[in-house]
Amino acid sequence: MKLFERREYDTPEEKKLSVVRFWFFVVGIFALIIPLAVLYTVNAARLGSLVLVPSLTIFGIVVVILVIVYFVYRAVLMRNKS
Repeated sequence: MKLFERREYDTPEEKKLSVVRFWFFVVGIFALIIPLAVLYTVNAARLGSLVLVPSLTIFGIVVVILVIVYFVYRAVLMRNKS
């Protein structure tokens, strides 16, 4: 499968889950980049763990929430399919 080849989905549920996975990936990346950039600009004079640890903490919390929401959404979607 080529990188930008259009993919056909078997069911509408697969398509919905694919869209949710894409947007959760984007939100996860933003959850890492935005706090890192903000903390870097605020603490430009003092670098080190002042910038990285809070960014990774926020990223970890967001990723855990997104994974929980994804599996709950998937369970609800598959239950409504039946």
